[in-house]
Amino acid sequence: PFKGGGEGDVYNLIGIRDKCAKIYHSNLSLKENEEKLKVMVENPPNSAVLSQIAWPLELLYSDRGDFAGFIMPKIDVSDELIGVYEFPPKKYKDLSFNQKLIIAQNICAVINGVHDAGFVFGDFNPNNIGVDMKTGMVAFWDTDSYHIKDKKNGITYRCKVCLDGYVAPELLMKCKKNNPITGKKYNYENAPLETFTQETDRFALAIHIFKLLMNGYTPFGGIIANQPLDSTLAPGNGNEAIEKDQYCFKPGNTHLSNAVPDKNTLPKEIYMLFDKAFIDGRIDSSKRPTAREWYMALQIYENNLVQCQNNPVHQYMIGLSKCPWCEIDKKFNLGIQRLHQKDFSAITDNQQKDFNLKNTENNKIKNKYSKKKYLFVELIIITIFFIFDIFYIKSKIKPRYSVIKNGYYYETMSENGKVISCYIVDGLGDGNGKIYSFDYKGQTVEPLKVRCDIDTTLYIRIVDSSGNEIYNDDIVCYAGKEKEIDVDFYSDKFSIEISSRDSNFNYSIGVNY
Repeated sequence: PFKGGGEGDVYNLIGIRDKCAKIYHSNLSLKENEEKLKVMVENPPNSAVLSQIAWPLELLYSDRGDFAGFIMPKIDVSDELIGVYEFPPKKYKDLSFNQKLIIAQNICAVINGVHDAGFVFGDFNPNNIGVDMKTGMVAFWDTDSYHIKDKKNGITYRCKVCLDGYVAPELLMKCKKNNPITGKKYNYENAPLETFTQETDRFALAIHIFKLLMNGYTPFGGIIANQPLDSTLAPGNGNEAIEKDQYCFKPGNTHLSNAVPDKNTLPKEIYMLFDKAFIDGRIDSSKRPTAREWYMALQIYENNLVQCQNNPVHQYMIGLSKCPWCEIDKKFNLGIQRLHQKDFSAITDNQQKDFNLKNTENNKIKNKYSKKKYLFVELIIITIFFIFDIFYIKSKIKPRYSVIKNGYYYETMSENGKVISCYIVDGLGDGNGKIYSFDYKGQTVEPLKVRCDIDTTLYIRIVDSSGNEIYNDDIVCYAGKEKEIDVDFYSDKFSIEISSRDSNFNYSIGVNY
């Protein structure tokens, strides 16, 4: 097999290059799969999109006559759609806005073909959508999980899963109710039909288009505009944000992230389609735009782009006075750029916030308890930290703007005087970065643990004393929830850089040895 999964493996066919076979694992009950796939084989979508979707073409049976799997088109793509959503982009820095519009149109073309055939996707998972990054052509797989209704006998073969953050509000509401038979809440497998529909597909489609046009961010990251963000008013994540109706273009709202431009940077036709999908469609799902409507509007948008004079990957709506993507890059990368412009070999002790210096001008960490040798003192330190952690970090530090101006640093040691772990409790007041330096000889650093008092993205970079990069990534943090960073390295001296596009929030970092 050249690809495997929970249900089966995918094999090449000898002498046939454009097709492959999915063979199910022998321990599965496959009667429902067989009946569902028969319906799909007999009712394929338009041939124009058939080469872009792993649709079952023919069923396969064993020598004993048992159903075993199916033949489908072999689709070659270079990546999954989820990779295009990364921001700031790392892998696809040269992917232009115009090319994202083309990808969005190609997704609409495939959806339109499947919907015209009378079928429903159900699980609109970006991991199941492939993209050829050379051409922009898209491809869909895992079609055997689609939500299929046999028009001849009325039997529905359900889609039983759906990725969090793409589920339409009417289906979420249905699954909030209790099943009178089991006494538990409904799920996608047993909720009263209809569950997944073409209208729920259109909801998920609008989310994908929003992400392609808005730097990979969900439309349900809305907060109240021009008001300090209390962590209790944060939009939440995934389905929670959809349930709370945190649509960012709803009147009075703005997006939590600085990376999402104002809706007025979009053509009126485009943001009105978003409003139809997420405002009108919440009341009446039939109001949501079809794939064909989106395709036509995106095509008009593409034909009315102007090229940014400063960045070849930036294109924007004709009529705007300046490039919105350049403005976002300035806001989003301000703190990160300042950190990157420093040469570690040239930084003096007075420039770094070194834990091993006392009362230097730029050192804002108060090392109150380091190098204590007595066990009872260590226990007091741990107790103080966890009390602080519980009552400040977990309660999300109210009010929102009470950022810690002078951070705190704690160490715990073993009986032989070796540092076991250390904790930083600090905050970013103005969005600029901070640097923490460590000097512990002969010890291996194990996973770091980070917690913030708001939903944010931390840029974390770790370098050794020679300036060699050990770790570099953006870490998504949710308010009050601990995030583990999987690093494992040996270094006598190293520095951790912290920055974020957000400001006025607190965080804690745990370093274990």
